[in-house]
Amino acid sequence: MSPTRRTALWVLGILLAGAALRLAIWWVSPPVNAFDDHLEPIALYATQWSRPAPDACWQCYQPPLYYALSAGVLRLSHLLTGDFWTAWRSVQLLSIVFSLLQLAIAWRLLTLVGARGLAPRLCALAVLALLPRDIYTAVFVSNDAALGLAVSLAVLLYLEAMQRGCEGRWALRLAALFAAACGAAWTKQSGLIAAILPVAFAIWWECQCSRRTPEGGVDRGRLVRVFAWLALGLAIVGADGRMGRFTRELLGAPRARARGLELACEVRRGDDLHRLLSAAHVDVGVDFTQAGLGLKHGLAMLGAGVHPLIGTSGVDEEATRRLDERARELGLGGLVVPNFSIGIWLQQRLALQVLRHFHAVEILEEHHASKRDAPSGTAVDTAERLAAAGHAGRQRAVPRAVLVPGPARPS
Repeated sequence: MSPTRRTALWVLGILLAGAALRLAIWWVSPPVNAFDDHLEPIALYATQWSRPAPDACWQCYQPPLYYALSAGVLRLSHLLTGDFWTAWRSVQLLSIVFSLLQLAIAWRLLTLVGARGLAPRLCALAVLALLPRDIYTAVFVSNDAALGLAVSLAVLLYLEAMQRGCEGRWALRLAALFAAACGAAWTKQSGLIAAILPVAFAIWWECQCSRRTPEGGVDRGRLVRVFAWLALGLAIVGADGRMGRFTRELLGAPRARARGLELACEVRRGDDLHRLLSAAHVDVGVDFTQAGLGLKHGLAMLGAGVHPLIGTSGVDEEATRRLDERARELGLGGLVVPNFSIGIWLQQRLALQVLRHFHAVEILEEHHASKRDAPSGTAVDTAERLAAAGHAGRQRAVPRAVLVPGPARPS
């Protein structure tokens, strides 16, 4: 059996289990079993075929969408069966349908946001499907299940729209998102919170997709973060360099937007770092500049209220200490990462594991002749880790660099 088919069977099994439990509770639970009396407004809608006055009943002040839909189900069921009890049971069944549709949307959301691994996603879906409170309340004649469905659909459409960005039928996606938000608002007053999603997408599209001059002036794309609360604003310091361009490409990918990452600011050679960071809504600043600038840029980012992620070489132990002290003063977090390579991380871990089996340690690295920092920050960081983990009597490893004639790596 293919993995896709096996996953589909697992999801179907969880949904069927949730449906069976909800139907079992529905079978023994009368329609009057609910927190509030929503039957009276449904009856008024069904008999008057118009919205009653807000003071006509306890729940008559609520928006009309759920009550009008339930009144239609009540009339249709009574027309087919001739029994009012069966008709009310049909209205009660409507909440179960809404609850199951919300579970299907929840699975799509778990897949879309990139939850790690199949097993955690299935476990999360199982919790939602088999939670006793949700099973019990799913049989209530209430607008809560309809509200949950409308808000879940609006969130799903928003995330899909942000993932696809300016590509394809953006107007159709915006219309669908607007319709889902309106459905939430017309189901219950608290559903008005969903209105923030189409507004956020519309502003984001206007700022990101229709602008013509990204250079110069104020980047209007920052304004969307007032509404798009899922986005994490990142600044690239050293955007013209090899790693800076690579990071910009990653942040521009649809998957990065779906995970809530957005490029907020690009800092190039000669730019005023503090001014640009202060003007933009930046949460994290990634520094990929020249060796020796990490301390200066890190302090500037902290001064602007930005969490620094420094990938520049030349940040020694003293510079790291100063950055740590300043970050603690301001209550900000940050990282100094000499090398982002998984291979280097594995090499350092293995070196720490085998350290106890050797009496002496030597670190030797090879670089092109034009490398600015030799030995590199990676070699210095490795030596410091080995020194911290080694015995007191062992001589500290001093990294040595060999410069080989030849061109540097293509940038």
